Amino acid sequence: MTWTTYTDVLVEWQPVLVPANSVEQIIEETGQESSSIWSSWQGMLLMLYGTTTLFLLGRLAFKSWRLTSMLQRYPQHKKEGFRYVKLPISYPPFSYFRYIAFNPEAYPEDELEAILTHERAHAKQLHSIDILLAELVLCLHWFNPFAWWFRKNIEQNLEFLADQSATAELESSRNYQKTLLKLSIHQDSPALSASFFNSLIKKRIVMINQEPSSPAKRWKFLLVLPLIAVFY
Repeated sequence: MTWTTYTDVLVEWQPVLVPANSVEQIIEETGQESSSIWSSWQGMLLMLYGTTTLFLLGRLAFKSWRLTSMLQRYPQHKKEGFRYVKLPISYPPFSYFRYIAFNPEAYPEDELEAILTHERAHAKQLHSIDILLAELVLCLHWFNPFAWWFRKNIEQNLEFLADQSATAELESSRNYQKTLLKLSIHQDSPALSASFFNSLIKKRIVMINQEPSSPAKRWKFLLVLPLIAVFY
């Protein structure tokens, strides 16, 4: 007969002691690793923002220089505070600060008067400053959809204001609207300029036939600036 003997063995559990400085070191290293990853993403985003912003600002400066150079290239004369520049027939009329560029041989006298009245309104009200400011906001906030909306609506509002001023000065608002429709097919104007030939013909005619708006409405789109600032 086989006898089996069972013996109880007592195992004494010894706690493993980890030095406090080692625990602190592990926590510190983990924190540094997380911080390094976050800093890396921050650096990449800042580099993307900085590179894109510098590119857009450089392009804006180049457009301004190119437009100014083009205006200086052609014959001009000064009258009543405006500089009238004679363009080749291939260019549509436009204004830039106090410059009004057009081809006097491209349009009948009545149409040309409507066009020049419109462009003088842009120049008198310094709409080029509004356009440049809207472009500058877009350069700094290109990632913000409100900045694109802001620029588009500023340009529309400036055309409405110039139309309102021109129709108040001209004898016939109806003839002005006919000129808009007749000349609605056109070439694109130079960048940063304000032009009679704007593609928003239907909206402009609707606005012409509405009650004149208050000059204060020119600045209503500044209300969107806080929304733009939220994304900064």
